[in-house]
Parts: sequence; structure tokens; C-alpha cells
Amino acid sequence: MAVIYRIVFFAVSALLAIQCQAASLALMGGAGGYSFPGPEEYIKVGERFELAWGKGSPLLYACRPQSLTVSRYGVEPAWGLGTGLVLKEPCYQCELIALDKNAHSIDFHLEPGTHYFRLGKNGGTFCGEVAPQRASSQWLQVAVRAGDDYLGLLQELRGTPFLVFPEETEFGNQADLRVGADCAALAIYGRRRLGFNVPYGGPRGIVKYLSPLDNRLLIPGSRGYHYEGSNQLVHISSLGLKPGDILHSGEQVSVFYKAQGASGILNQEDLVFQAQPGGPAISTLRENGYYPSALKAYRWKEAGIP
Repeated sequence: MAVIYRIVFFAVSALLAIQCQAASLALMGGAGGYSFPGPEEYIKVGERFELAWGKGSPLLYACRPQSLTVSRYGVEPAWGLGTGLVLKEPCYQCELIALDKNAHSIDFHLEPGTHYFRLGKNGGTFCGEVAPQRASSQWLQVAVRAGDDYLGLLQELRGTPFLVFPEETEFGNQADLRVGADCAALAIYGRRRLGFNVPYGGPRGIVKYLSPLDNRLLIPGSRGYHYEGSNQLVHISSLGLKPGDILHSGEQVSVFYKAQGASGILNQEDLVFQAQPGGPAISTLRENGYYPSALKAYRWKEAGIP
């Protein structure tokens, strides 16, 4: 007998379609002493994720970050975060999942992003710079990608905190561990997941791994963006801008997601995917936190193909 449990951590416009593909994970140990066999699992959206066990139902919790804005440096981005909203380290709050006492498995239909599960006698709170799944076998992290391409892999960071300057730990960079990411780290994360050897760095450091689509700055105006020193409007097709390209304001790195403006002109209503206070999200250029800053359009260099 199986139990179906749907976790909704992130807002979406429609329910995900349940497909036949499944990922199954068997808990280790026995009644009162279960643990996860590994720290992380990676699945694709639409795949059913199953946890199974033997005799005796485990105490299983679903966990999520208490806050989606974290900084140990007191950095105050353009969104106007005050020091009162700045935390020192990520914390996770856990809630008990009700299990059928006769069941030996449970299915989860997870949305794109990072999800946490915990085993134990109580939920409580975990705080720390190291991803909790690396600190204890009682924790499991499930990373759900929206697709196998760059934009799809970036979606694994949904539900993680906006973490200013993610650092190296004994287990790897905090962004690779999905503890959290800032704007540049998010863009780099997707490339690293594709197998490219791009080191983590800030908004200025990322530029050496990018090629400009045009050397001119893109300036926002009432009819859309135009080229610096000219009234010529920026046509997306002429610029060659594609989903997955980088729009860089100097302090903010955003990944171009989708054009939705009129007449194919780059404008304030076009969509980007970026890390921001509140966690990674799709935003319009108008609402990305740095409007009306000038932009420069880039594409990732192909050097370093695995």
C-alpha cells in the first residue's frame, strides 16, 4: 500500500503532470533507526519520487528554509534590505508528514527546486553554513530540474535562499550544495551543472567567461531599450539575444528567460531568471531590482566544453 503526498513549496501556474517515470529510494536500517542511503537525489520534473521502508513507519519530515534572504556580510543590495532583515546563516524548519501506519512507501510529486526531508524523533530547526544533508544521514536533499538544458538546471535553485557571496566549505561551494546563491553564483551554477569548469565569482568576475553580443550599452526608454548614444531600438533578433544569455547591469547578473514585449524590441516587460532577496525567481526587467540601470548583453563562451 502506498501513500501519495504532494508538497507545494513554490508558486506555479498549473499542477505538474504525473508521468510514469519514477525514482525510488529505500531507507536504510529498521524501525526507530532509519537513515537515508545518500545525501542527495537528482530528478527531473514530472518524475515520481518514492521513499520506501521495511517494518515500522519512520518519522519523516518535510523541511524548508526559514528565510529566503541570508547574508553574513551585512551587504545591502539595491532592493533596500535593512540590517534587521539580514541573517547570519541558513536555517531550516521541519514539519511532520502524516504516514499511513500500514504503508511501506510514499510518493512525492515535486516541483522544480531544492527540497529537504528529515528522519528522526522531532522536527525542529537546523542552522548552519554546511548543507544539512552533508551534516547528517538523517537528512536528504532532492534537487528537481525543469529540464536538461541550462535554464532547466538553473531551476534546481528555486526555493533556496538569496545568499550573498556563497563560500567554499569542506564539501564544496555553498551554491553547488544548493545552500543558496547570489546573482552571479546562480548563473554560474547552471554552467557547472552542464560540466563547464567555471569558478564562482562576483558580477565583475563572471565577465571573463562571457562574450558580448554587442559592445554598446542598452539603455531603457519609454519605447523599450535603445543603444547608448543612439535612438536605435534594440531588436532582440538583431541583437541575437536568446534564452540563457546574460543581461549584466554591472552589479546585477540576470539570465534572459523569455521575450514577452511588443514588436520584438527588448523592453521592461521581458523576463529574466535571477537570484534576488526572496530566492531565485522569474522577474520582469522592470522589477529585477536594478531598473533603470543600463544593461550589456552577453553569451557564455564555449571554451571549456567537457
